[in-house]
Amino acid sequence: MLLGTAFITANDALIKLVVIDHPIGEAIFIRGMFALIPIGLLLRRAGGWRAARWHSFTGQLTSALLLVLSLYLFVYCLSIFPLGLLTIVLYTSPLMVALLAPWLLKEQVGWLRWVAIIFGFAGTLIVLQPGHADFDWRLVLPLLVALASAYRDTFIRRLVARETSVSVLLFSSMFVTLSALPTAFLGWDPLSLIDFVVLAASGLAFGFGIFFVTDALRYADASLVVPFKYSGVVWALLLGYFLWDETLSVSTILGALIIVASGLLLARVKSEK
Repeated sequence: MLLGTAFITANDALIKLVVIDHPIGEAIFIRGMFALIPIGLLLRRAGGWRAARWHSFTGQLTSALLLVLSLYLFVYCLSIFPLGLLTIVLYTSPLMVALLAPWLLKEQVGWLRWVAIIFGFAGTLIVLQPGHADFDWRLVLPLLVALASAYRDTFIRRLVARETSVSVLLFSSMFVTLSALPTAFLGWDPLSLIDFVVLAASGLAFGFGIFFVTDALRYADASLVVPFKYSGVVWALLLGYFLWDETLSVSTILGALIIVASGLLLARVKSEK
């Protein structure tokens, strides 16, 4: 889980290096082509194309469209926000999943989970500081990414009752990659060899990150390994500092600690249930 999270965070950093100067659709397409290579290894291990068959095209399409929405918005956010700050805000997604679960999944939420949710969103307010004079309204966009990701996660929980996880991953990944192709008509920039290699590395990092995370969940209880996903915050802070000299305020780091603590509490409460 630690290795997979490191790879996925590295993917974010690598694609950020390119989308600052190149169209988002171009970056998503090239990255997506290379991400399909490790995903293909997952498909092969799961039994080949038979495991990729779907039973609900509507469900698969809905999942893919939600991924398109969250991914394009996320990559845009990468082009305008520090990697560390963006990653911290995105880790509010588990809080939103817990918030949506009673209505979308009919799950009961006990008082400890409500405490964790409220605690986590208090940390989010500390990070965003909406009452500050220098507040950037665009900080709402990462929250929308987290919300779209949370809604997709809750939707997939119902979808995998009929579909295999690898079929959802493959369908959504192919759909996202192909969705970027028409943006070529809007004008793609010529890529240097270095930029192309960076995007290829980004796709491979994402694909192998998913591969390792899947293996972590395959060989160990989710309650044991899922908390280690929060190591992504550390990786994002380190990569942001070394690549772009990004630094965060004390209040932002405090808010991040609160968000992580609330996520860990949510995972703990869920595992005990």
